[in-house]
Amino acid sequence: MDHELIAYRHPIPRGPFYELLTIDDHIGLQKISSLLPLAEQLTRDKEVFANSDMAYQQVGLTSHPGKRQLQVPQATVLGAEVDGVEGCVSAPRCRVAMLMFVTAVVVQRQHTTRRILQSIIGTWVYVLLFRRAGFSILESIFYEGVDRHMDEIFPLTRQSINELINLMILGPLFQTDLRAKICPEIFMMDASPSGGAVCRHPLGPTAVEEIWRHTDQRGYYTQLQTGANLVLHELGLDHIEMFGTSNIDLADFSAGAVLNLTAAGADDAGPAGFDCIELFAGQANWSRCHAEVGLHVHPGIERDAEGIRFGDLNDKKTFLELAYLAATGKVKE
Repeated sequence: MDHELIAYRHPIPRGPFYELLTIDDHIGLQKISSLLPLAEQLTRDKEVFANSDMAYQQVGLTSHPGKRQLQVPQATVLGAEVDGVEGCVSAPRCRVAMLMFVTAVVVQRQHTTRRILQSIIGTWVYVLLFRRAGFSILESIFYEGVDRHMDEIFPLTRQSINELINLMILGPLFQTDLRAKICPEIFMMDASPSGGAVCRHPLGPTAVEEIWRHTDQRGYYTQLQTGANLVLHELGLDHIEMFGTSNIDLADFSAGAVLNLTAAGADDAGPAGFDCIELFAGQANWSRCHAEVGLHVHPGIERDAEGIRFGDLNDKKTFLELAYLAATGKVKE
């Protein structure tokens, strides 16, 4: 269901069930009561994954037995280790421990190369995403070796060594508390080259929690204008006013005159056209599902169950026919 799905740039669901899907991984997170045995609780995850099993069979898919886990208190999903007992999520702790060890070797040697350092710091950045306050530790490490060859060995500065040591010491603490309380106040701040201001106002936990659900990164910022942007703004020459918005209406756009597609011999799909076409169809499950709900599905250039094969787009006639269908609106999707 849409109200249970965690999706990029969409509000976080209210719960108690959260569903995630990425490429070939299907994940469900379910809040449960600690007062009743799990087997006696009618939780939403049981229904969702039972329906998923039936859907997989209908389209000829099977779940990977090695990755299939149901109602486990701890699991590593989408590169994150979720602990439902402790109520926390972090980078996989075994990998954090190995990263701490590798960092310790660099600290002990006090020398490294840009390639090694970038690999280590890039991995630490991922770990710190689960506790963003940890980014305050890093400063000089980002400037180490900027004028060096990628594989040239150079000594680290004392400040950078201290930053790496702090990462090692605090490594196990870079976690997000899934049961953290909502602060019942809303905070706003503003800054200028000459000063800054912070204000707060009590709003209540319910309203603040709803605002938090709709924020992409738990807050937003406005970048201070500098340089050419500031000069243009002061002269009244902002981008939108001068050049218009980027919402261009392409309804009248047609590539037919350029491609001369009619001369390519493409068949006319008729005035009604098609709702959709499946490229590289394989078993054509996508086409079949759309046809079952009443959509007019293009059978494919080769007019067979396989649809358009991968190599067909190298064929000039096939490419021009597809371009014709797209440019004339004969196929909507």
